[in-house]
Amino acid sequence: MSNKKLKISIQGLPASNSENVTLRLYPNADVKYCASFIEAINALGKNEVDLCILPYGNPLAGAVRERITRDWRPDTGNILWPKEGEVFVVQKFLNDLHRYNLVQLEKHSHKITHCLVGLEDAEFSDIREVWSHPMAFVQCSAFMDAHNLGKHLYEDTAAAAKYVAAQGNKHFAAIADAKAARKNGLKVLASAIADIEPNFTDFVVFTKAENEATIMHG
Repeated sequence: MSNKKLKISIQGLPASNSENVTLRLYPNADVKYCASFIEAINALGKNEVDLCILPYGNPLAGAVRERITRDWRPDTGNILWPKEGEVFVVQKFLNDLHRYNLVQLEKHSHKITHCLVGLEDAEFSDIREVWSHPMAFVQCSAFMDAHNLGKHLYEDTAAAAKYVAAQGNKHFAAIADAKAARKNGLKVLASAIADIEPNFTDFVVFTKAENEATIMHG
């Protein structure tokens, strides 16, 4: 693998599981944080980054997917240009990497520890409403149902933690990583809340075919 500092696009914010994976695999990476999978992929197409790292599957939630929230135009460099309302399935895209002149470099199975996180002055019994990524809710469905908590979808677990911190309401919580809780001044109210523990999500690293030799061999 090349020793140069790589630029890598992910979907998510600092302290997200995608960032955790990226920095585990590439500790010196310069991370580009994107609001969606499509944005992360198109950053690679536009040569804004060297690699892209995305989650693609989880035993509890199945194939990782997201609903497109805007129309993407076939601008110069964009690899994908789906329409608003379409559902993007990462595994389906990975099956067709060759169509986009992309290559897979490696896969990584990452242990995800979902936590219920809230304000420092909140107790578990205070929580009424929870924000998180749709896939996190699927993975923690038994916990959510058992405690009759309201669900609010958010684009990313770390972003959900940031939102809860900004609201300042002790009845609000997020499902996120403990690292995201610390970063946003929140505390962990319950840990390892997925339906099955340990809980692993699979991630894939890919790049443009033309970059493969340089990245792999320096």
